[in-house]
Amino acid sequence: MTFLCYNSGMWEKFKEEMYFVGAQYFAFWAKIILKKWQPKIVLVTGSAGKTTLFCLLEAQMKEKADFAYHANSAYGVPFDILGLKRETFSLIEWLKLFLLAPWKIFKKNERKEIYIVEADADRPGEGEFIAKLLKPAWVLITNVHQTHALRYDKEVERKKYRVVIEAIADEFAQFARYAKEAILINGDCQILVQAVEKLQLNDQVANKTFFLQEADYLNEYNLNTNGSVFVINKQRYELPYLLPREVALSLAMVQIVVKEHAIRLDLSYKNLSLPSGRSTLFKGIKNTTLIDSSYNANYGSMKAILDLFDAYPVNANKWLVLGQMLEQGREARKEHEKIAALVSNMKTIDRIFLMGENNEKWVKPLLLRFRDEQQVIFFREPSELLETIKQELRGGEVVLLKGAPMMEGMVEGLLADANLASSLVRREEVFEKQRREIYGPKKS
Repeated sequence: MTFLCYNSGMWEKFKEEMYFVGAQYFAFWAKIILKKWQPKIVLVTGSAGKTTLFCLLEAQMKEKADFAYHANSAYGVPFDILGLKRETFSLIEWLKLFLLAPWKIFKKNERKEIYIVEADADRPGEGEFIAKLLKPAWVLITNVHQTHALRYDKEVERKKYRVVIEAIADEFAQFARYAKEAILINGDCQILVQAVEKLQLNDQVANKTFFLQEADYLNEYNLNTNGSVFVINKQRYELPYLLPREVALSLAMVQIVVKEHAIRLDLSYKNLSLPSGRSTLFKGIKNTTLIDSSYNANYGSMKAILDLFDAYPVNANKWLVLGQMLEQGREARKEHEKIAALVSNMKTIDRIFLMGENNEKWVKPLLLRFRDEQQVIFFREPSELLETIKQELRGGEVVLLKGAPMMEGMVEGLLADANLASSLVRREEVFEKQRREIYGPKKS
């Protein structure tokens, strides 16, 4: 039955070649539902921080809007519109989904008038594909970073772009190109600003395109052991999550969207719930504090969490467990060396644990120029690194876990309460199997 497995090489190659062909099939049926439904669509996107912005909007607008949860791709968005769900990722399941899709258009629509979608641009063409399907009223873009760069290398090879980041920025700009009412952009991200400014927007949308800059909105930012404090436009937010400074512009965007839709802003954000793996706090073994940032790993998200960790106000030893960044393509060395430069300037970090061949090649040598070998330790096997950390913890340390691959397995192994593992990211069986291969079977 190997040919049915999601991870088989043949299946992966087939999926890549037929990606948009299959997505177009599901989009066809999704368009029929959208035509009948006619929601006002607010689209949230960006290389990093889009899920946080999505959750901030949910906390304010949940009673007024429907939200596309866990559905940000050319397949995920149509699936959410159609009410389809993937669980096993097997070939048989895909065949079942193909057969079910046409029948979904007959389902009675009981959804709300506003539809809020988080979308990504993992590959060339995906941003435009999703934007053409949704034709969103509002588009909110948090930033652009070197994410999924491996898939964009060919755009540079074809001489279409000078560097990969330009290709990525142009793809994210496609979301704005199809906006019908308004666009909110991170104005501090110059590569994104340049990409959007090249678009030929109609006068109505151009007049409601706003480039937000942190200096114009952020009045105060502080961290404490229990969360974050932001003052945006003189409005104070005390949020029970460790959130990086970059979230300030997301809070500003929410202010604008909520006001536009005549919704009263809840300064307490009492309904805010962020998914796991995004600087989530857990109690670890030996009375340690774990900061779980295992969801993704690109330069933008890494810089945000590393800056946060450096400023985190605790009187305890800080340990950094750093995995590598994947899918960086021709820019892999440059991106990892940028991370090494960030970490080398962090004065509050006591020990640094590395894993992943990219970290061995490019991060470790640069860090050893500034730290001794007892402070910077590399492991090829994640299971060995996990056991070493368990043995060397003395108690009370604060441990940040960031990067790939499968860093959530490291978090799971360090939890004081093993039952909390169910709240970590990537709980599907396909990922559980991969974690067992990396870390070994769970210990009872």
